[in-house]
This record gives sequence, C-alpha cells and structure tokens, in this order.
Amino acid sequence: MSKRPFRAPYVSCFNLQKKGEQVEREWSKRALSTYLHRHNMRETSSIQQGGHKEGGAGGKRMVGEGVVDLSPPAQHASGMHGWPILPTRSIATRPGPLMAAAESFIIEIGGKGGHAAMPHLTRDPVVTASSQIMNLQTIVSRTLSPLAYSPDYYPPTVNDAEGVSEDIEPTMGGEDFAFLAEVIPSTFFLVGQGSGGDEKYHLPRTDYGLHHPSFALDEEVLPIGVELHANLALRSIKKLAHENEEFIVT
Repeated sequence: MSKRPFRAPYVSCFNLQKKGEQVEREWSKRALSTYLHRHNMRETSSIQQGGHKEGGAGGKRMVGEGVVDLSPPAQHASGMHGWPILPTRSIATRPGPLMAAAESFIIEIGGKGGHAAMPHLTRDPVVTASSQIMNLQTIVSRTLSPLAYSPDYYPPTVNDAEGVSEDIEPTMGGEDFAFLAEVIPSTFFLVGQGSGGDEKYHLPRTDYGLHHPSFALDEEVLPIGVELHANLALRSIKKLAHENEEFIVT
C-alpha cells in the first residue's frame, strides 16, 4: 500500500437566498472550510461559491474555467438550495432528474397609443400580449416535448443515482449546478427551511416561496447546511479511498 497521501478531489457548492440576494455566503464558506480543515481535509476538498446564478449560468462559467480540472481533478460534487416548502431540519433529494432545464427569451410588442373612446385609431399592445400569453401556454403541451431544452442555456439538474433515495418529486425550477452534474457525478439537495418564524417575538415566517418579497431565511439551516456539506465530503472521500486501495487518506 502506498504511503503517499490520497487526495480525493471533491467539489461542494452552496446557495442560500434572502429576498433575492445571496446571504451569509462568506460566513458559510468559512465555517465549512474550518470544519473540513479540522478533519484534515485541507487537500481533499474544494469549496466553490457559485456566482451569477440567476440567469448568469455561474455553474457553466465555473466548469468552463476549469474548476473540475484542478489538480487533482474532481470526481464528485454536491450542492444544496434552501427550500421553504419543506420544514426546517428536513433534507430532500432524488436520483436522476431533480430540477428542470431553463430557457430565456425576450418578446417585444410595439403599439400605438390613443384615446379609449377611439380604440380603432390605436394599436393596443395589451390585447396582443394577452393573446400571446394564452397561446404560449400550448407550445409545450401541443408542439414541443416538455423534456426538450437548448444546450445553450440551463440543462436539467440530474443527480447521480448511486446511494440516493427518492423522497421528493422533481421540480420545474432550474439550477446552474446542472453544469457541474453534466461533467462529474453529482448530487443536489433541497434543505428545508419552512418552519421558522415566531409572531410573539416578531420573527418573520420562513415558508414564503423563493423570490417572494417576504422571503426570510430560517437561520437554523446555516449549521445544518455546513454539517451536510462536511459529511457529504467525508463520505465521498471515504468511498473514493475505498475504490482506490493503493492510496491512503492522511
């Protein structure tokens, strides 16, 4: 058995949101980094902070800039997202497709203003837009497969099936972690945070949907997320070490 250290590369990504902005990302990153270093994992894990998630395809940029090709190359990745429709202290995922592909397009409708008493002299863009909205709903159901997507935007998030149990239905939300999952075995988790809040102490509810103006973070999920990432890293490195018996973990 070789005595040189086994450096099992592992990538972890995290994403917490509060009112549309990233919260406590540096705090979580440093806490997670400290936890991993205490377990002598300084050389075995890469903690990556995704950027430009909302439409900017930060995960695609990370892959393009070589995050999975660092020496040694990554062999597994995990990620998570706060999920307000699940109760706090719950964690959910599933094998295979978890989140949908996402597309983006812009439609510009022009019109001509006028007086409501003389609508025949106007070109009303509201009527046109209303008609388009109704008809666009039939594109997927009547023209395209709901599984079709453009490789130029967000692909579906597909989890590695090994060791993952099915405990949640897929969601139509999109996630740029999908770009990592396309190139290395990956698992994405939904971390429940919907049980927070206390009217007696004026603490806001935490079960509002993502991007809702009243969205609030249940801060109890912060240590849960750190523990989840650290334990996933430990388990992945143990598995990789077992598969490569000529190495040892130091």
